[in-house]
Amino acid sequence: MRFIFLLILFFSCEISAMIYKEQEIVDRVNQAGVQHSTTEFIRKYFTSNNPQKFILHYKNSMTNKLVMEYQLYTLLDNISRMTIQPYLKEFVFQMKDYKPQSFKYHEEGNMQIPIYNITARAKGIENIWLATDSFNFYSHSFENNPIETLKNLMGDVNFMEAPKWLGLKNSISKMSAASHLQIVDYILKSPRNSIGLDKFVSHYALLTANQKLIKTTLQYLDRSNSEFVLRHMSTYFSEEFVAQQLKSAVIMKISQVFAITMMAPYVDSNKEVTAFLINNLPNKHLSSSIAFVLSKSSNRNTLKKLSGIYQSSQSDYLKKQIRFSLKINKSNEAQHFYNNLIEEVK
Repeated sequence: MRFIFLLILFFSCEISAMIYKEQEIVDRVNQAGVQHSTTEFIRKYFTSNNPQKFILHYKNSMTNKLVMEYQLYTLLDNISRMTIQPYLKEFVFQMKDYKPQSFKYHEEGNMQIPIYNITARAKGIENIWLATDSFNFYSHSFENNPIETLKNLMGDVNFMEAPKWLGLKNSISKMSAASHLQIVDYILKSPRNSIGLDKFVSHYALLTANQKLIKTTLQYLDRSNSEFVLRHMSTYFSEEFVAQQLKSAVIMKISQVFAITMMAPYVDSNKEVTAFLINNLPNKHLSSSIAFVLSKSSNRNTLKKLSGIYQSSQSDYLKKQIRFSLKINKSNEAQHFYNNLIEEVK
C-alpha cells in the first residue's frame, strides 16, 4: 500500500511539472497579453489591502504555471529594489520554500532545472535585507560606542553569517575619524585585543590601509586571516611595504610557505626579496618553496648566482633544489644554466 501511494505521488509530481524548450519560454512570456497581465498583477499586489490573501488566490487560480512563475519572479525582482516591509518580508519568506513546476533542460546536460529559480531569488533578497540591517546596526554602534561594539563582536565575528558580515564590513567605510582613532588605539595598545576579532581586524587593517595595524597584529591573527592579509596587501600598500611584511612573516614563522609563495611577483623587481630568498634557500623546511618561487625569475644575475651556489655547495639537497628551480624555469637563460649544470654532472 505504501509503495502504491509513493508511486501515485511520483506520477502526480511528474504530471504537474512541465518541461519547456528555450524558444517556447521566450515566445510565451513575451506575448503582449502576458506582459500586460504581469504589469497588472504587480500593481494589484502592491495596492491590495491583503497582499498575502491576494497571492494565495492568484496561485490557486492560475492554470499556466510557466506564466505564474514568470510573474512571481518578476514581482520578487521588483521587491529586491525596495526597502524591507513586513508584508514584503512575509511574501519573500514564503517564496523561499516554493516548489518549481516549470523546467527546462540545462544547456550542458540532460538535467532539468527550474526556468525561474524563485527559491534562490527569494533567498537572495533576504540576504540583501540582512546585509542592509547589519550595515545600519553597526554603522550606528561604531558611531556611538566603537570599543564596546568591538568587545561584543569578540569571537562571534569569525563565524558570522555572510550577509551580516558583509554589512559589518561595509560599515567600516562609514566610520567617523573619531571612531577610527579609538579602534586603532584600542588594538595597538594591546595587540592581543585582536584575538577573537581576527576576521574583523584583518579586513579593517587592509580597508583602512593602516601599516601600523598590519605590522602589529599579523602575528596574532589566526592562519586563515593572516594569509588573507598576506594575499591582499598588494592591493592596498606599496611593493616595498608588502615585500617587507612578507619577509617578516617568514622570519616570525607566520605561514612561512604561503608568505614565500606571495613573493613570486617581486622575485625580479625587488632585490631585497631576491636576496632574502637566496639566503634562505639552504633552509630545508623552506627550500622547495623558495626554489619554486625562484623559478619565476628571468634575471640573468639571479640565475647566475644560483648556478654559482650550485657549483660551490657541498649539499646534495641544495643542489637538487637548484636543479629543480632551473629545470622548471622556462626562460632561455635558465635553460642555458641548467644544461651547463647537467653537462658538469655527466
